[in-house]
Amino acid sequence: SVRWKRCDNLYFTVPARSFPEGIIGLVADPGALINNLYYPYGQQAGGRPILSVTVVRSHDLSAGELARRVALELQEYCGIETRELLRHYAIDRALPDLEYVSLGVPPGETEIADGIFAAGDYRLNGSLNAAMASGEAAARAVLARMQP
Repeated sequence: SVRWKRCDNLYFTVPARSFPEGIIGLVADPGALINNLYYPYGQQAGGRPILSVTVVRSHDLSAGELARRVALELQEYCGIETRELLRHYAIDRALPDLEYVSLGVPPGETEIADGIFAAGDYRLNGSLNAAMASGEAAARAVLARMQP
């Protein structure tokens, strides 16, 4: 059984980008709701850039209050003024909640039963990079097993 971490993703229009696309901005203040923000490549609404903001901190705020607080934090921490909230997604199963994390897994440790290989971010750490690294290790193990 896998325990899960939740997050909220909010998408706002803003007057202009404050940093380049492809950069992930991090808010390191432990009291902040905002964890990270970025501008999705080439996305606009009504001619204005779209800003994606992720909240990973636990809260009991309503969707409206969360959006208001995130907009205030964007101004306070980043100097970013929001225009319109486009979407809010509350994702209950965003990332696996892992007690132990790792950066890599040897290919030989991906076979969990005879001919059954496991891969996924839950095998290493909760991230897209971990999912890809785990999948690559499992693929290498499958290829090695297929060799005579």
